[in-house]
Amino acid sequence: MMRAFRRPAALVTAVALTSAMVACGSDDGVEEASDPLFGYALPRPIVTLNAASSAGAATDAAKVSARLYPGAYLTGPDGRLLPNTDLVTATPDPGNGDIVNYRISDTATYSDGAPVVCDDFLLTWVASKYPDLFSSDLGLTARVNDMTCDAGDRNFSIEFDRGMGSRYRELFSVGEVLPSHTVGQRAGVDDVVAAINSGDTGQLAELGETWASTFTVADNDPAEMPTYGPFRVASRGEDGSLVLTVNPEWRGVRPGLDQVVMWSGPGAGIEGPDFTRLAADHQLYVADVPPETDPVSAGLAAADTSSPESGSASGTATETGTGDPSEPATGSGDGEGIRAGTDETAPDLSDATDVAGRFAVTRDSGTRVDGLRLSESGIFESRENRQAFARCVDRGAVAQAVKAESGIAVDQAPFRIVAPGSQEGENLGDVAARNNDTDTGPTSDRLRGTTVRVGYFADVARYAAMVDTLVDSCAAAGVTVEPVPLGVGDFGGLGSDYDVLLETRSSFGQNPQVSFPASSGASGAATIRNLRDAENTLADETATIPLTAEPRSVAVDQGLSNVVDNPGETGMSWNMDRWASPDFPVESRPTTTTDDDR
Repeated sequence: MMRAFRRPAALVTAVALTSAMVACGSDDGVEEASDPLFGYALPRPIVTLNAASSAGAATDAAKVSARLYPGAYLTGPDGRLLPNTDLVTATPDPGNGDIVNYRISDTATYSDGAPVVCDDFLLTWVASKYPDLFSSDLGLTARVNDMTCDAGDRNFSIEFDRGMGSRYRELFSVGEVLPSHTVGQRAGVDDVVAAINSGDTGQLAELGETWASTFTVADNDPAEMPTYGPFRVASRGEDGSLVLTVNPEWRGVRPGLDQVVMWSGPGAGIEGPDFTRLAADHQLYVADVPPETDPVSAGLAAADTSSPESGSASGTATETGTGDPSEPATGSGDGEGIRAGTDETAPDLSDATDVAGRFAVTRDSGTRVDGLRLSESGIFESRENRQAFARCVDRGAVAQAVKAESGIAVDQAPFRIVAPGSQEGENLGDVAARNNDTDTGPTSDRLRGTTVRVGYFADVARYAAMVDTLVDSCAAAGVTVEPVPLGVGDFGGLGSDYDVLLETRSSFGQNPQVSFPASSGASGAATIRNLRDAENTLADETATIPLTAEPRSVAVDQGLSNVVDNPGETGMSWNMDRWASPDFPVESRPTTTTDDDR
Protein backbone atom coordinates (compact mmCIF):
# COMPACT_ATOMS: atom_id res chain seq x y z
CA MET A 1 0.00 0.00 0.00
CA MET A 2 1.34 3.43 -0.90
CA ARG A 3 1.67 5.71 2.08
CA ALA A 4 0.95 9.42 1.90
CA PHE A 5 4.28 10.34 3.49
CA ARG A 6 7.80 9.03 3.74
CA ARG A 7 10.26 10.84 5.97
CA PRO A 8 13.27 11.97 3.94
CA ALA A 9 16.60 10.79 5.26
CA ALA A 10 17.82 14.39 5.22
CA LEU A 11 15.38 15.15 8.02
CA VAL A 12 17.06 12.79 10.48
CA THR A 13 19.45 15.50 11.63
CA ALA A 14 16.79 18.19 11.63
CA VAL A 15 14.47 16.22 13.84
CA ALA A 16 17.30 15.28 16.17
CA LEU A 17 17.80 18.99 16.77
CA THR A 18 14.19 19.54 17.79
CA SER A 19 15.02 19.53 21.48
CA ALA A 20 17.04 22.69 20.97
CA MET A 21 14.02 24.35 19.40
CA VAL A 22 11.71 23.52 22.30
CA ALA A 23 13.98 24.32 25.20
CA CYS A 24 12.05 25.29 28.30
CA GLY A 25 11.44 29.02 28.28
CA SER A 26 12.36 29.49 24.60
CA ASP A 27 10.27 31.51 22.18
CA ASP A 28 10.14 28.70 19.64
CA GLY A 29 7.89 25.90 20.91
CA VAL A 30 7.48 22.61 19.12
CA GLU A 31 4.24 23.91 17.66
CA GLU A 32 6.27 26.32 15.49
CA ALA A 33 8.30 23.51 13.94
CA SER A 34 7.43 22.34 10.44
CA ASP A 35 9.61 19.24 10.29
CA PRO A 36 7.97 15.86 10.81
CA LEU A 37 8.03 14.69 14.41
CA PHE A 38 6.97 11.50 16.12
CA GLY A 39 4.14 12.99 18.15
CA TYR A 40 2.03 11.29 20.82
CA ALA A 41 -0.98 13.25 22.08
CA LEU A 42 -2.39 12.75 25.56
CA PRO A 43 -5.98 13.37 26.69
CA ARG A 44 -5.19 15.30 29.89
CA PRO A 45 -2.76 18.12 30.61
CA ILE A 46 0.86 17.23 31.31
CA VAL A 47 1.26 18.67 34.78
CA THR A 48 3.69 16.45 36.67
CA LEU A 49 5.92 13.40 36.28
CA ASN A 50 4.91 12.26 39.78
CA ALA A 51 2.08 9.79 39.28
CA ALA A 52 1.84 9.13 43.03
CA SER A 53 0.79 12.69 43.87
CA SER A 54 -2.84 13.77 43.98
CA ALA A 55 -2.21 16.07 41.00
CA GLY A 56 -0.55 13.20 39.14
CA ALA A 57 -3.47 10.86 39.77
CA ALA A 58 -5.95 13.48 38.54
CA THR A 59 -4.02 14.23 35.36
CA ASP A 60 -3.06 10.65 34.45
CA ALA A 61 0.65 11.29 34.98
CA ALA A 62 1.26 7.54 34.65
CA LYS A 63 0.80 7.95 30.89
CA VAL A 64 3.65 10.47 30.91
CA SER A 65 5.94 8.57 33.27
CA ALA A 66 5.37 5.04 31.98
CA ARG A 67 8.81 4.79 30.37
CA LEU A 68 10.52 7.48 32.44
CA TYR A 69 9.86 5.82 35.80
CA PRO A 70 8.53 2.33 34.97
CA GLY A 71 7.23 0.35 37.92
CA ALA A 72 8.39 -2.85 39.58
CA TYR A 73 5.63 -4.57 37.61
CA LEU A 74 4.01 -3.46 34.36
CA THR A 75 0.35 -4.00 33.58
CA GLY A 76 0.27 -5.83 30.25
CA PRO A 77 -2.45 -5.47 27.60
CA ASP A 78 -4.44 -8.38 29.02
CA GLY A 79 -4.22 -7.09 32.59
CA ARG A 80 -1.48 -9.47 33.68
CA LEU A 81 1.38 -8.03 35.72
CA LEU A 82 4.76 -8.36 34.06
CA PRO A 83 7.93 -8.14 36.20
CA ASN A 84 10.30 -5.30 35.32
CA THR A 85 13.64 -6.87 36.16
CA ASP A 86 15.47 -3.97 34.51
CA LEU A 87 14.52 -2.14 37.70
CA VAL A 88 14.04 -4.65 40.51
CA THR A 89 13.28 -8.27 41.34
CA ALA A 90 10.71 -9.01 44.05
CA THR A 91 10.76 -12.35 45.90
CA PRO A 92 8.22 -13.26 48.60
CA ASP A 93 9.85 -14.69 51.71
CA PRO A 94 9.35 -18.48 51.72
CA GLY A 95 8.64 -18.48 55.44
CA ASN A 96 6.26 -15.50 55.55
CA GLY A 97 4.14 -14.47 52.58
CA ASP A 98 3.68 -10.97 53.98
CA ILE A 99 7.41 -10.24 53.70
CA VAL A 100 8.83 -9.45 50.26
CA ASN A 101 12.55 -9.13 49.52
CA TYR A 102 13.70 -6.83 46.73
CA ARG A 103 16.93 -6.69 44.77
CA ILE A 104 17.46 -3.59 42.61
CA SER A 105 19.19 -4.38 39.32
CA ASP A 106 22.90 -3.58 39.23
CA THR A 107 22.32 -1.74 35.95
CA ALA A 108 19.41 0.41 37.17
CA THR A 109 20.85 3.91 36.89
CA TYR A 110 19.39 7.40 36.66
CA SER A 111 20.11 9.52 33.63
CA ASP A 112 22.41 11.70 35.77
CA GLY A 113 24.57 8.67 36.58
CA ALA A 114 23.28 8.10 40.13
CA PRO A 115 22.34 4.50 40.98
CA VAL A 116 18.77 3.52 41.81
CA VAL A 117 18.84 2.60 45.50
CA CYS A 118 16.42 1.54 48.20
CA ASP A 119 16.24 5.16 49.43
CA ASP A 120 14.01 5.86 46.40
CA PHE A 121 11.57 3.11 47.34
CA LEU A 122 11.63 4.13 50.99
CA LEU A 123 10.58 7.65 50.07
CA THR A 124 7.57 6.25 48.19
CA TRP A 125 6.51 4.25 51.23
CA VAL A 126 6.89 7.26 53.54
CA ALA A 127 4.80 9.34 51.13
CA SER A 128 1.98 6.83 51.55
CA LYS A 129 2.24 7.08 55.35
CA TYR A 130 2.00 10.89 55.37
CA PRO A 131 -0.50 11.77 52.63
CA ASP A 132 -1.16 15.23 54.09
CA LEU A 133 2.55 16.16 54.10
CA PHE A 134 3.26 14.67 50.66
CA SER A 135 -0.09 15.34 48.90
CA SER A 136 0.20 11.70 47.91
CA ASP A 137 -2.29 9.23 46.47
CA LEU A 138 -0.82 5.76 46.87
CA GLY A 139 -3.69 3.44 47.79
CA LEU A 140 -2.36 -0.02 48.55
CA THR A 141 1.12 1.15 49.63
CA ALA A 142 -0.42 2.28 52.92
CA ARG A 143 -0.87 -1.41 53.78
CA VAL A 144 2.91 -1.88 53.97
CA ASN A 145 3.55 -2.05 57.70
CA ASP A 146 7.34 -1.77 57.68
CA MET A 147 10.29 -1.38 55.34
CA THR A 148 13.96 -2.16 55.89
CA CYS A 149 16.47 -0.09 53.92
CA ASP A 150 20.11 0.80 54.55
CA ALA A 151 20.99 4.07 52.83
CA GLY A 152 22.49 3.52 49.38
CA ASP A 153 21.79 -0.22 49.34
CA ARG A 154 20.30 -2.10 46.41
CA ASN A 155 18.62 -4.64 48.69
CA PHE A 156 15.59 -3.99 50.86
CA SER A 157 12.51 -5.70 52.24
CA ILE A 158 8.96 -4.77 53.06
CA GLU A 159 6.38 -6.30 55.37
CA PHE A 160 2.68 -6.05 54.66
CA ASP A 161 -0.11 -5.93 57.16
CA ARG A 162 -1.11 -9.49 57.94
CA GLY A 163 -2.64 -11.34 55.00
CA MET A 164 -1.96 -8.64 52.39
CA GLY A 165 1.24 -10.08 50.90
CA SER A 166 -0.53 -11.60 47.90
CA ARG A 167 -0.79 -8.10 46.43
CA TYR A 168 2.92 -7.30 46.36
CA ARG A 169 2.99 -7.04 42.56
CA GLU A 170 0.87 -3.89 42.79
CA LEU A 171 3.45 -1.92 44.79
CA PHE A 172 5.97 0.62 43.46
CA SER A 173 4.12 1.21 40.23
CA VAL A 174 4.69 3.56 37.30
CA GLY A 175 5.72 7.07 38.29
CA GLU A 176 5.81 6.24 42.00
CA VAL A 177 9.51 5.52 42.59
CA LEU A 178 11.33 8.82 42.10
CA PRO A 179 14.93 10.02 42.60
CA SER A 180 15.32 10.55 46.34
CA HIS A 181 18.71 12.20 45.82
CA THR A 182 17.04 14.94 43.76
CA VAL A 183 14.27 15.41 46.32
CA GLY A 184 16.78 15.47 49.16
CA GLN A 185 19.02 18.02 47.47
CA ARG A 186 16.12 20.35 46.72
CA ALA A 187 14.68 19.94 50.21
CA GLY A 188 18.01 20.62 51.87
CA VAL A 189 18.06 17.15 53.43
CA ASP A 190 21.49 15.56 53.10
CA ASP A 191 20.51 12.03 54.17
CA VAL A 192 16.96 11.09 53.22
CA VAL A 193 17.03 7.73 55.01
CA ALA A 194 18.37 9.24 58.23
CA ALA A 195 15.74 11.99 58.11
CA ILE A 196 12.98 9.42 57.68
CA ASN A 197 14.30 7.20 60.45
CA SER A 198 14.58 10.18 62.82
CA GLY A 199 10.90 10.99 62.45
CA ASP A 200 11.80 14.69 62.45
CA THR A 201 8.53 16.35 61.42
CA GLY A 202 10.30 19.42 60.06
CA GLN A 203 12.47 17.40 57.70
CA LEU A 204 9.56 15.17 56.71
CA ALA A 205 7.51 18.25 55.89
CA GLU A 206 10.35 19.59 53.71
CA LEU A 207 10.67 16.25 51.95
CA GLY A 208 6.91 16.06 51.44
CA GLU A 209 6.54 19.52 49.93
CA THR A 210 9.56 18.97 47.68
CA TRP A 211 8.43 15.49 46.60
CA ALA A 212 5.03 16.89 45.61
CA SER A 213 6.33 19.99 43.79
CA THR A 214 9.69 19.08 42.21
CA PHE A 215 8.25 17.08 39.33
CA THR A 216 5.67 19.71 38.34
CA VAL A 217 6.75 20.55 34.81
CA ALA A 218 5.50 24.15 34.62
CA ASP A 219 7.37 25.22 37.76
CA ASN A 220 10.59 23.24 37.26
CA ASP A 221 12.62 22.26 34.23
CA PRO A 222 11.71 18.59 33.67
CA ALA A 223 14.98 18.11 31.76
CA GLU A 224 16.71 18.40 35.13
CA MET A 225 14.74 15.46 36.54
CA PRO A 226 16.84 12.28 36.31
CA THR A 227 14.99 9.18 35.12
CA TYR A 228 15.84 5.47 35.19
CA GLY A 229 13.59 4.26 32.36
CA PRO A 230 14.49 4.00 28.67
CA PHE A 231 13.59 7.66 28.09
CA ARG A 232 14.43 10.99 29.70
CA VAL A 233 12.85 14.42 29.26
CA ALA A 234 15.04 16.58 27.03
CA SER A 235 12.93 19.74 27.11
CA ARG A 236 9.49 21.29 27.55
CA GLY A 237 7.83 23.58 25.04
CA GLU A 238 5.72 26.63 25.82
CA ASP A 239 2.71 24.69 24.53
CA GLY A 240 3.16 22.20 27.36
CA SER A 241 4.73 19.51 25.17
CA LEU A 242 7.60 17.33 26.36
CA VAL A 243 10.41 16.03 24.16
CA LEU A 244 11.59 12.58 25.27
CA THR A 245 14.94 11.18 24.15
CA VAL A 246 16.86 8.01 24.97
CA ASN A 247 18.24 7.81 28.51
CA PRO A 248 22.02 7.58 28.04
CA GLU A 249 22.32 5.41 31.16
CA TRP A 250 19.69 2.88 30.06
CA ARG A 251 21.12 -0.62 29.73
CA GLY A 252 18.02 -2.46 28.60
CA VAL A 253 16.77 -2.95 25.04
CA ARG A 254 17.27 0.26 23.10
CA PRO A 255 14.00 2.11 22.31
CA GLY A 256 12.61 1.80 18.80
CA LEU A 257 12.40 5.59 18.52
CA ASP A 258 15.14 8.10 19.21
CA GLN A 259 12.66 10.81 20.15
CA VAL A 260 9.00 11.14 21.10
CA VAL A 261 7.18 14.45 21.43
CA MET A 262 4.34 14.22 23.95
CA TRP A 263 1.61 16.72 23.12
CA SER A 264 -0.22 17.86 26.23
CA GLY A 265 -3.97 17.44 26.49
CA PRO A 266 -6.18 20.45 27.27
CA GLY A 267 -6.40 21.95 30.75
CA ALA A 268 -4.24 23.61 33.39
CA GLY A 269 -3.92 26.65 31.13
CA ILE A 270 -2.91 24.53 28.12
CA GLU A 271 -5.09 24.65 25.00
CA GLY A 272 -4.32 21.12 23.93
CA PRO A 273 -3.23 19.84 20.53
CA ASP A 274 -4.61 20.94 17.18
CA PHE A 275 -5.08 17.44 15.83
CA THR A 276 -5.87 18.56 12.30
CA ARG A 277 -2.69 20.61 11.94
CA LEU A 278 -0.46 18.09 13.68
CA ALA A 279 -1.75 15.26 11.50
CA ALA A 280 -1.35 17.32 8.32
CA ASP A 281 2.21 18.27 9.31
CA HIS A 282 3.08 14.68 10.19
CA GLN A 283 3.72 15.59 13.79
CA LEU A 284 1.16 13.12 15.16
CA TYR A 285 1.45 9.35 15.10
CA VAL A 286 -0.37 8.21 18.25
CA ALA A 287 -3.26 10.03 19.91
CA ASP A 288 -5.07 9.19 23.12
CA VAL A 289 -7.89 11.52 22.19
CA PRO A 290 -10.15 13.29 24.72
CA PRO A 291 -13.39 11.29 24.31
CA GLU A 292 -15.49 14.39 23.62
CA THR A 293 -13.32 15.23 20.57
CA ASP A 294 -14.92 14.19 17.29
CA PRO A 295 -12.16 12.36 15.37
CA VAL A 296 -13.82 13.20 12.06
CA SER A 297 -13.83 16.97 12.60
CA ALA A 298 -10.36 16.64 14.14
CA GLY A 299 -9.05 15.19 10.89
CA LEU A 300 -8.23 11.79 12.35
CA ALA A 301 -10.97 9.75 10.68
CA ALA A 302 -12.99 9.87 7.51
CA ALA A 303 -16.74 10.35 7.86
CA ASP A 304 -18.99 7.38 7.18
CA THR A 305 -21.03 8.77 4.29
CA SER A 306 -23.44 5.83 4.50
CA SER A 307 -24.51 6.84 8.01
CA PRO A 308 -27.21 9.45 8.75
CA GLU A 309 -24.86 10.68 11.48
CA SER A 310 -21.96 11.14 9.06
CA GLY A 311 -19.26 13.29 10.55
CA SER A 312 -20.47 12.79 14.09
CA ALA A 313 -18.26 11.43 16.83
CA SER A 314 -21.12 9.21 17.88
CA GLY A 315 -21.23 7.31 14.60
CA THR A 316 -19.50 3.98 13.97
CA ALA A 317 -17.24 5.61 11.39
CA THR A 318 -14.65 6.01 14.11
CA GLU A 319 -14.86 2.55 15.62
CA THR A 320 -12.44 -0.12 14.55
CA GLY A 321 -10.19 -2.87 15.87
CA THR A 322 -10.25 -6.65 15.83
CA GLY A 323 -8.45 -9.53 17.39
CA ASP A 324 -6.74 -10.24 20.67
CA PRO A 325 -5.62 -7.04 22.42
CA SER A 326 -2.65 -8.89 23.88
CA GLU A 327 -1.13 -9.43 20.44
CA PRO A 328 1.38 -6.82 19.27
CA ALA A 329 0.57 -4.84 16.15
CA THR A 330 2.19 -5.94 12.94
CA GLY A 331 2.80 -2.50 11.49
CA SER A 332 1.78 -3.79 8.08
CA GLY A 333 -0.48 -0.86 7.38
CA ASP A 334 -3.60 -3.03 7.45
CA GLY A 335 -5.44 -1.24 10.25
CA GLU A 336 -3.99 -3.36 13.05
CA GLY A 337 -1.88 -0.59 14.60
CA ILE A 338 -4.01 -0.83 17.71
CA ARG A 339 -6.16 -3.68 18.91
CA ALA A 340 -9.02 -2.63 21.09
CA GLY A 341 -12.75 -2.69 20.46
CA THR A 342 -15.01 -5.30 18.97
CA ASP A 343 -17.00 -3.74 16.15
CA GLU A 344 -16.58 -6.12 13.22
CA THR A 345 -18.71 -3.87 10.99
CA ALA A 346 -16.29 -0.94 11.27
CA PRO A 347 -15.24 0.65 7.97
CA ASP A 348 -11.82 0.20 6.43
CA LEU A 349 -9.67 3.20 7.38
CA SER A 350 -6.59 2.02 5.52
CA ASP A 351 -6.90 4.37 2.53
CA ALA A 352 -3.80 6.57 2.84
CA THR A 353 -4.68 9.05 0.11
CA ASP A 354 -5.63 11.66 2.72
CA VAL A 355 -4.64 12.50 6.28
CA ALA A 356 -7.58 10.70 7.88
CA GLY A 357 -6.66 7.47 6.13
CA ARG A 358 -3.35 7.31 7.99
CA PHE A 359 -5.00 6.40 11.26
CA ALA A 360 -6.73 3.40 12.72
CA VAL A 361 -9.26 4.87 15.15
CA THR A 362 -11.02 3.15 18.03
CA ARG A 363 -13.81 4.59 20.17
CA ASP A 364 -15.13 2.23 22.78
CA SER A 365 -16.07 1.60 26.37
CA GLY A 366 -12.81 1.14 28.29
CA THR A 367 -11.72 -0.97 31.24
CA ARG A 368 -10.86 1.71 33.79
CA VAL A 369 -13.73 2.99 35.93
CA ASP A 370 -15.12 6.46 36.48
CA GLY A 371 -16.13 6.28 40.13
CA LEU A 372 -16.53 8.08 43.42
CA ARG A 373 -14.13 7.94 46.33
CA LEU A 374 -15.77 8.83 49.65
CA SER A 375 -14.15 10.47 52.63
CA GLU A 376 -14.17 8.40 55.79
CA SER A 377 -14.56 11.47 57.99
CA GLY A 378 -17.35 13.95 58.55
CA ILE A 379 -20.71 12.90 57.20
CA PHE A 380 -19.20 9.72 55.74
CA GLU A 381 -17.34 8.58 58.82
CA SER A 382 -20.20 6.11 59.25
CA ARG A 383 -20.20 3.33 56.67
CA GLU A 384 -23.99 3.21 56.98
CA ASN A 385 -24.07 6.77 55.63
CA ARG A 386 -21.71 5.80 52.82
CA GLN A 387 -23.95 2.86 51.95
CA ALA A 388 -27.01 5.09 52.03
CA PHE A 389 -25.46 7.60 49.65
CA ALA A 390 -24.62 4.81 47.19
CA ARG A 391 -28.34 3.95 46.96
CA CYS A 392 -29.22 7.27 45.34
CA VAL A 393 -26.69 6.81 42.53
CA ASP A 394 -28.31 5.99 39.18
CA ARG A 395 -25.63 4.33 37.03
CA GLY A 396 -27.91 4.20 34.01
CA ALA A 397 -28.36 7.97 34.09
CA VAL A 398 -24.62 8.46 34.53
CA ALA A 399 -23.91 6.25 31.50
CA GLN A 400 -26.36 8.29 29.42
CA ALA A 401 -24.68 11.50 30.51
CA VAL A 402 -21.28 10.15 29.45
CA LYS A 403 -22.65 9.11 26.08
CA ALA A 404 -24.26 12.51 25.56
CA GLU A 405 -20.97 14.25 26.39
CA SER A 406 -18.57 11.96 24.51
CA GLY A 407 -20.64 10.20 21.86
CA ILE A 408 -19.39 6.86 23.23
CA ALA A 409 -21.72 4.31 24.79
CA VAL A 410 -20.08 3.04 27.97
CA ASP A 411 -20.75 0.06 30.20
CA GLN A 412 -22.13 0.49 33.68
CA ALA A 413 -19.55 -0.55 36.29
CA PRO A 414 -21.07 -2.36 39.28
CA PHE A 415 -17.78 -3.88 40.50
CA ARG A 416 -14.78 -2.53 42.40
CA ILE A 417 -12.23 -5.20 41.41
CA VAL A 418 -13.60 -6.70 38.22
CA ALA A 419 -13.02 -4.50 35.18
CA PRO A 420 -16.01 -3.48 33.02
CA GLY A 421 -16.72 -6.02 30.29
CA SER A 422 -14.63 -8.72 31.99
CA GLN A 423 -15.83 -12.32 31.80
CA GLU A 424 -15.24 -12.60 35.54
CA GLY A 425 -18.30 -10.41 36.05
CA GLU A 426 -20.54 -13.04 34.47
CA ASN A 427 -20.14 -15.14 37.61
CA LEU A 428 -21.03 -12.27 39.94
CA GLY A 429 -24.56 -11.41 38.92
CA ASP A 430 -25.67 -11.31 42.54
CA VAL A 431 -23.00 -8.72 43.40
CA ALA A 432 -23.93 -6.61 40.38
CA ALA A 433 -27.61 -6.72 41.33
CA ARG A 434 -26.80 -5.62 44.87
CA ASN A 435 -24.60 -2.74 43.74
CA ASN A 436 -27.06 -1.59 41.07
CA ASP A 437 -30.01 -1.47 43.48
CA THR A 438 -30.91 2.21 43.29
CA ASP A 439 -33.41 3.08 46.02
CA THR A 440 -33.70 6.59 47.41
CA GLY A 441 -35.64 5.38 50.45
CA PRO A 442 -32.60 4.29 52.50
CA THR A 443 -30.77 7.43 51.35
CA SER A 444 -33.62 9.61 52.56
CA ASP A 445 -33.87 7.78 55.88
CA ARG A 446 -30.26 8.56 56.82
CA LEU A 447 -29.20 11.59 54.81
CA ARG A 448 -32.27 13.75 54.06
CA GLY A 449 -31.41 17.41 54.54
CA THR A 450 -27.65 16.94 54.20
CA THR A 451 -25.31 18.46 51.63
CA VAL A 452 -22.67 16.29 49.96
CA ARG A 453 -19.81 18.11 48.22
CA VAL A 454 -18.56 16.22 45.14
CA GLY A 455 -15.16 17.32 43.85
CA TYR A 456 -14.03 16.65 40.29
CA PHE A 457 -11.14 17.69 38.06
CA ALA A 458 -12.81 20.32 35.91
CA ASP A 459 -10.55 19.77 32.91
CA VAL A 460 -12.15 16.36 32.25
CA ALA A 461 -15.17 17.41 30.22
CA ARG A 462 -17.54 14.57 31.08
CA TYR A 463 -17.10 14.89 34.85
CA ALA A 464 -19.40 17.91 35.23
CA ALA A 465 -22.23 16.13 33.40
CA MET A 466 -21.73 13.05 35.58
CA VAL A 467 -21.95 15.08 38.77
CA ASP A 468 -25.09 16.76 37.45
CA THR A 469 -26.78 13.34 37.30
CA LEU A 470 -25.91 12.83 40.97
CA VAL A 471 -27.49 16.21 41.73
CA ASP A 472 -30.73 15.03 40.13
CA SER A 473 -30.88 11.45 41.39
CA CYS A 474 -29.99 12.27 45.00
CA ALA A 475 -32.32 15.26 45.14
CA ALA A 476 -35.17 12.74 45.11
CA ALA A 477 -33.88 11.57 48.51
CA GLY A 478 -33.67 15.08 49.89
CA VAL A 479 -29.86 15.15 49.56
CA THR A 480 -28.20 18.20 48.07
CA VAL A 481 -25.19 17.33 45.94
CA GLU A 482 -22.93 20.34 45.57
CA PRO A 483 -20.51 20.19 42.59
CA VAL A 484 -16.98 21.35 43.47
CA PRO A 485 -14.87 21.88 40.31
CA LEU A 486 -11.14 21.51 40.97
CA GLY A 487 -7.98 22.63 39.19
CA VAL A 488 -4.40 21.43 39.48
CA GLY A 489 -3.51 24.54 41.46
CA ASP A 490 -6.39 24.21 43.88
CA PHE A 491 -7.10 20.50 44.07
CA GLY A 492 -7.82 20.63 47.79
CA GLY A 493 -8.24 17.53 49.88
CA LEU A 494 -10.81 14.78 50.31
CA GLY A 495 -12.57 15.18 53.65
CA SER A 496 -11.73 18.86 54.04
CA ASP A 497 -12.63 20.59 50.77
CA TYR A 498 -15.10 18.01 49.48
CA ASP A 499 -16.74 14.83 50.76
CA VAL A 500 -16.54 12.78 47.57
CA LEU A 501 -14.07 12.77 44.67
CA LEU A 502 -14.99 11.73 41.13
CA GLU A 503 -11.95 10.08 39.51
CA THR A 504 -10.91 7.51 36.90
CA ARG A 505 -9.01 4.41 38.03
CA SER A 506 -8.31 0.79 37.40
CA SER A 507 -8.42 -1.50 40.43
CA PHE A 508 -4.63 -1.92 40.25
CA GLY A 509 -3.08 -0.74 43.50
CA GLN A 510 -6.47 0.31 44.88
CA ASN A 511 -9.00 -1.26 47.27
CA PRO A 512 -6.53 -1.63 50.17
CA GLN A 513 -9.30 -3.09 52.35
CA VAL A 514 -9.00 -6.54 50.70
CA SER A 515 -6.20 -8.99 49.92
CA PHE A 516 -7.60 -10.19 46.59
CA PRO A 517 -5.10 -9.18 43.85
CA ALA A 518 -6.38 -6.79 41.21
CA SER A 519 -5.08 -8.89 38.33
CA SER A 520 -5.52 -12.44 39.54
CA GLY A 521 -7.66 -13.56 36.62
CA ALA A 522 -10.38 -15.29 38.60
CA SER A 523 -11.11 -18.85 37.51
CA GLY A 524 -12.18 -21.94 39.40
CA ALA A 525 -14.87 -22.17 42.05
CA ALA A 526 -12.60 -21.29 44.99
CA THR A 527 -11.14 -18.21 43.30
CA ILE A 528 -14.56 -16.98 42.18
CA ARG A 529 -15.79 -17.41 45.75
CA ASN A 530 -12.86 -15.37 47.06
CA LEU A 531 -13.50 -12.69 44.45
CA ARG A 532 -17.19 -12.54 45.42
CA ASP A 533 -16.23 -12.22 49.08
CA ALA A 534 -13.81 -9.40 48.27
CA GLU A 535 -16.38 -7.55 46.16
CA ASN A 536 -18.97 -7.88 48.95
CA THR A 537 -16.47 -6.66 51.54
CA LEU A 538 -15.78 -3.58 49.42
CA ALA A 539 -19.51 -3.01 48.93
CA ASP A 540 -20.00 -3.20 52.69
CA GLU A 541 -17.26 -0.64 53.26
CA THR A 542 -18.41 1.64 50.41
CA ALA A 543 -15.13 3.54 50.42
CA THR A 544 -15.75 3.88 46.69
CA ILE A 545 -18.76 3.81 44.40
CA PRO A 546 -18.00 2.61 40.85
CA LEU A 547 -20.12 4.29 38.18
CA THR A 548 -19.28 3.60 34.53
CA ALA A 549 -16.46 2.49 32.28
CA GLU A 550 -14.09 5.16 31.02
CA PRO A 551 -14.82 6.16 27.41
CA ARG A 552 -11.74 5.55 25.25
CA SER A 553 -10.83 7.18 21.94
CA VAL A 554 -7.48 6.45 20.32
CA ALA A 555 -5.91 6.98 16.91
CA VAL A 556 -2.75 5.27 15.69
CA ASP A 557 -0.80 5.70 12.47
CA GLN A 558 -1.20 2.44 10.61
CA GLY A 559 2.47 2.14 9.73
CA LEU A 560 3.50 1.74 13.37
CA SER A 561 4.56 -1.48 15.03
CA ASN A 562 3.91 -2.69 18.59
CA VAL A 563 1.35 -0.08 19.67
CA VAL A 564 -1.02 -1.94 21.98
CA ASP A 565 -3.56 -0.43 24.35
CA ASN A 566 -3.53 -1.27 28.03
CA PRO A 567 -6.30 -1.53 30.65
CA GLY A 568 -4.31 0.19 33.39
CA GLU A 569 -3.32 3.76 34.18
CA THR A 570 -0.59 3.88 31.52
CA GLY A 571 -2.87 3.30 28.53
CA MET A 572 -0.83 2.98 25.35
CA SER A 573 2.32 4.35 27.00
CA TRP A 574 3.13 1.09 28.79
CA ASN A 575 5.47 -0.17 26.02
CA MET A 576 6.26 3.12 24.27
CA ASP A 577 9.94 2.19 24.00
CA ARG A 578 8.94 -0.74 21.76
CA TRP A 579 7.11 1.42 19.23
CA ALA A 580 8.76 1.60 15.81
CA SER A 581 7.98 3.55 12.66
CA PRO A 582 9.48 3.27 9.16
CA ASP A 583 9.18 7.05 8.99
CA PHE A 584 11.61 7.45 11.91
CA PRO A 585 14.24 4.71 11.56
CA VAL A 586 16.91 4.28 14.20
CA GLU A 587 20.21 4.33 12.30
CA SER A 588 21.80 1.63 14.44
CA ARG A 589 19.81 -0.57 16.77
CA PRO A 590 22.11 -2.26 19.31
CA THR A 591 20.58 -4.62 21.84
CA THR A 592 21.39 -2.27 24.67
CA THR A 593 22.15 1.40 24.98
CA THR A 594 25.90 1.85 24.61
CA ASP A 595 28.49 4.51 25.30
CA ASP A 596 27.95 5.71 21.74
CA ASP A 597 24.51 6.95 22.83
CA ARG A 598 25.90 9.26 25.50
